[in-house]
Parts: sequence; structure tokens; C-alpha cells
Amino acid sequence: MRADYQLTNLVLANPEGMSSAAVNAKLQHGASALVNTMNAAAAGGDNFDTVQKFVTSEFGTWSDYARQELRLSSKNQADLRQLYLEPQS
Repeated sequence: MRADYQLTNLVLANPEGMSSAAVNAKLQHGASALVNTMNAAAAGGDNFDTVQKFVTSEFGTWSDYARQELRLSSKNQADLRQLYLEPQS
């Protein structure tokens, strides 16, 4: 997950002068074989639904998943919610 997340930064940052083709090439060939396989196909709505069902069936809530699997404390989760989910003034 970390490698895929870091590769996503390329798309978001898209360094000036780097073409879309160059970014795509790095995304498709710049990581482990697992990440390359994951990036070979676009994620669709069904993928998200499947992940949601898995998380709720295995962990109960996303918060429980974050605590158990990602080792994020309640404070860490609150910080992330504030940074990414709550509107900034």
C-alpha cells in the first residue's frame, strides 16, 4: 500500500516539465511487480464497494481497521480527519 500511495504522489505533484506519458510510465513501471499489476487496470465503483464490504466484515468500521491494521491511534485518526475531511477556513 505504501508503494502505491507514494506512486500516486507523482500524479498529484506532476513535476513541471514531466509529461503525462512520463508520469504514466513511472506509475506503470516504477514500482514492485505487485504495484505494477495493481496499476495495470483502473479502479471502478465495484472495487470500492468490495473494499467497503471487506473492511466492515473483517474489522467492523474503518476506524477499527485503521487502529488494527494501520496502527493509527484515535488521535492520529482525528488529525487525519481534520487534515483531509474537514473544510479548512
